[in-house]
Amino acid sequence: MTLKHSLADIVAAHIQKGRTALPVFAGTRQRLYALLRDEEFDLSEARAVIEQDAVLTSALLRLANSTFFGGLEKVTRASEAVMRLGAKQVANAVMMVGVKEQYKVRDNALRELLDVLWRHSIACALGSRWLCGRLKRQDLQEEAFVAGLLHDIGKLFLLRVVDDLKASQAGFNPSSALVYELMDSMHSRQGAALLRKWNLPETYIRVVEHHHDPDFEDHDTLLIAVRLVDQACARVGISLTPDPEINLAASSEAQALRVSDIQTAELEIELEDAAELS
Repeated sequence: MTLKHSLADIVAAHIQKGRTALPVFAGTRQRLYALLRDEEFDLSEARAVIEQDAVLTSALLRLANSTFFGGLEKVTRASEAVMRLGAKQVANAVMMVGVKEQYKVRDNALRELLDVLWRHSIACALGSRWLCGRLKRQDLQEEAFVAGLLHDIGKLFLLRVVDDLKASQAGFNPSSALVYELMDSMHSRQGAALLRKWNLPETYIRVVEHHHDPDFEDHDTLLIAVRLVDQACARVGISLTPDPEINLAASSEAQALRVSDIQTAELEIELEDAAELS
């Protein structure tokens, strides 16, 4: 593969034919997510579903006992985790588990990239939630979690496409540099298209589509928060493209949100804790 644009062409043709699917939810979890988003949901019904799902129960317990949500005592049952986290955060955990199950490829080299990408996504989710709380925008915290979790979903999709092409086409083996270039150039657009297929709210589509734009609206707190946390992840090394030279406090995002040096330092610590949950 000698031409830089050829990989993008091959991937675009593969996507156009619909040969790689990336469903986030299936069956019970999809119904549970919808149930928990209903303001009049039945807690006992939700708990009964959760207790039959070992993977989801494990994720909820880890989340409930993490430094982000931990109380004075460790919780050991799904019912306790639901009470500590609340319905909205449990719904976000359902989303998290559904997304995590898509982070699977056959190729070893791509699997290493996915592992880093997953740590980055979790850190962005929890970091964005924390930052909105620190800015006294509790009204945005749960949206910030989902937006942070999904902001790079296009990279996951593209890596799955490359993995499918490697498995189906002999001799298809693009270099790491080309794969990175592919993700950089296509992930925002492909991620937004994916969220539209899933019928997710425009709020999340906007973040996915515009989190790398050179300019942003100063009033778009959710988008700016995810952008700042994304950069903070790169600064502390939780990223496919780490950059320890980033000056967070001097960034246009930090200035728009009026985030201080102390707050950016706190954010870095929170991100390192968040990465442990992955």
